[in-house]
Amino acid sequence: MRRLPFFPSILLLPVSIAMMGCNSGNNTSSEPKLNSAQSSPVGNNWKLPAGPISPDAAIPPLAEKLKDRDINKRVNACTGLGSTANRLAVRPLLGALIDPEPMVREAAEKALIALSWYAGPLQREWIKDKDSKLREQAAAGLGVIQDHEAVDALILALKDPEEHVRSRTALSLGKIGDNRAVPNLVEALKSDISADVQANAASALGSLKAMTAADELKQAMLDRKPPYPRSEIGATFITKDDHLMFIFDRNFANSKVDVGGTAALALTELGESSLPALKLGLEHSDPRIRHNALIALGYLKSPKVAELLKQRVQQEKDSDLLKEINNSINK
Repeated sequence: MRRLPFFPSILLLPVSIAMMGCNSGNNTSSEPKLNSAQSSPVGNNWKLPAGPISPDAAIPPLAEKLKDRDINKRVNACTGLGSTANRLAVRPLLGALIDPEPMVREAAEKALIALSWYAGPLQREWIKDKDSKLREQAAAGLGVIQDHEAVDALILALKDPEEHVRSRTALSLGKIGDNRAVPNLVEALKSDISADVQANAASALGSLKAMTAADELKQAMLDRKPPYPRSEIGATFITKDDHLMFIFDRNFANSKVDVGGTAALALTELGESSLPALKLGLEHSDPRIRHNALIALGYLKSPKVAELLKQRVQQEKDSDLLKEINNSINK
């Protein structure tokens, strides 16, 4: 079954910036001490990486290849780092999570998951680091490995002074899937000064299927605030098998953050219980809000949707929206 798309914004850094601080395999001053005798954290089912641990000297050459212009070389570098079973490979892989190429990001995610045993404790420390870029990367990485032990730290990071850290944090909380974060995500949706963070909080609440957030999502959908221009290259989010995935789009840089549209789509994750709220959106005086509700209804698989759209045909005055409604009915 096709799932709804989300539209939050994520900072995409140039590869050269993304790799800052990642090519020094011997810089371990900020890394917590780990050893093979430690057990996996409670709530996570991680195991020590299989195979022999590569020497520390093997990490810097692989990290350096993450800067190569050749996509395949960067993919292979991620795979190589994931197979080292060495905790020093975690930091450069975090930088690769924001590589401009999807293949590289996917390889980095797989490699980071393979190193979850080390990545979890390291990233829980780094999310408190003075370096905002490192905090942002750690927030993203904790979502990739779905670190349940990081929920408390991520909740605190929703108050980070940097917008992009808060943005990454909101999405990671949705990916981890722990409902303890719902009240804090609701607060971010309602009160954060950044439209990007608000949209990502709405997206995360949808991923969490947070029924208790239905009213806040409805209010966000009905808000007349116009979409906000993006200051950085953003990302289009989609759901697949109930897990958020992201695809960076270079053409997305000039688009806008529509918190209301994201909230409408997030509501559909609540199933048929979202129909009354979406009906209000479909009947709103603002055509943009009606459009957002119509798009969202297209992802809600319920026979009641067709009935709702047929009723709306008799009332809709906007010719473009009327055409979209008729197209939806005839699908």
